[in-house]
Amino acid sequence: MTFLASALSDPLVEEVIVLGGGRTFVVREGVKRLVPEVIDDASLRAFVDRLLAGTGRRLDLASPIVSAQLEDGSRVHITGPPVTHPARMNVQIRRFVLAAGGLDRLVELGSMPQAVALELRWPAKTSWSITCRAHWLLWQTSSFTSSARLPVDLFKRSPR
Repeated sequence: MTFLASALSDPLVEEVIVLGGGRTFVVREGVKRLVPEVIDDASLRAFVDRLLAGTGRRLDLASPIVSAQLEDGSRVHITGPPVTHPARMNVQIRRFVLAAGGLDRLVELGSMPQAVALELRWPAKTSWSITCRAHWLLWQTSSFTSSARLPVDLFKRSPR
């Protein structure tokens, strides 16, 4: 697969979105970027057929929407005619990023306050399980491997 080979081999690419072959976006380290790679309709169809080859799924007029799991665990979602424009096929590949950017990258992107990142460094290094309350009705758990809890006050929002 030469189309998108560099993006699909990059361990930090989280998602690839192909809109009809004319526009392709790559999400890398949480940032979505338009890439210069374009492909004609026939080549895009061949690319899709190669993606789906080992999944037991196919894309045709009777099945214009296909979701499948690829060999590496990535998920692919493809839509084609008659759901899309007759000459357009859309492909979305969602990958599981094994090499996370780390706490510093989350702070840099504005996803996490610096104070929270500093508090999470030690539990992350020591394989603790962290439970935090995002809303009084909702609990979210991020498991690292063993069980321990950080105070809920740690995750309170700072006043804006």
